Amino acid sequence: MPQLFRQLLNLLPYLLLLFAVLLMSGCSSSRVIPIENHSFPAKGDRFKRQHTVQKGETLYSIAWRANLDYHKLAAWNGVAGPGYPIFPGQKLRLKPPKHPIKKTIPSNKSRPSPTEKTKIKRPSKQKVAVLPKQLKLRWNWPTIGLVVRNYSKTDHQRQGIRIAGRDGQRITAAESGRVVYSGSGLVGYGNLVIIKHSPTYLSAYAHNRRVFVKEGMYVSKGTLISEMGIAPDSKKPALHFEIRKNGKPVDPQIFLPKRR
Repeated sequence: MPQLFRQLLNLLPYLLLLFAVLLMSGCSSSRVIPIENHSFPAKGDRFKRQHTVQKGETLYSIAWRANLDYHKLAAWNGVAGPGYPIFPGQKLRLKPPKHPIKKTIPSNKSRPSPTEKTKIKRPSKQKVAVLPKQLKLRWNWPTIGLVVRNYSKTDHQRQGIRIAGRDGQRITAAESGRVVYSGSGLVGYGNLVIIKHSPTYLSAYAHNRRVFVKEGMYVSKGTLISEMGIAPDSKKPALHFEIRKNGKPVDPQIFLPKRR
């Protein structure tokens, strides 16, 4: 009996070690690992110094993704207005240059055809006639529905508001302006429409199922521009709506009329 007791004492350290290993493995298997939300780019162009223009991009869409004022982006790269023409493969600075840049005219490869020139000129003439009257913008809600996600100044995934609704629900222009981007090239926004309302303010409408407007079109406040689609991170119909002032996101609910 004493011999058996001594053998058990000798085995005790090994038994304790085995118990500790089993306990640690049980804890690690039950640990919850947080899943990062990739509905919007975690970094994007805002942390880069240069961007290569891709097919379908506009100066406005690049400035939007990089959280820049399009005026500054154009000035840093010598891109002349009012059309701000850029072309695929072109390198754009996303940071101010050391020395001022002269405005340049696109090469023959990137210049618009005579037909395209007419399309660019026509909106610019109309813009001069319309935008000065809209120094004081009067915004409307772009669609009906509850706000299920509010704006956050510190969270880049909440640079606007999310309005819940039905799949295919009407989305209208919150204020009159010109469509400066219509496409799906911005990661995390799905089918996106960006409208320029004045030299200061732009608005964006994301996660659309269908889009009815094209770049260069002038739309009046309340005009149907798209149909509501599915927000990828929640898999429910919703509109992501943003307003930007001088390239920076602001809380849309400050500008929108109060609902009763």
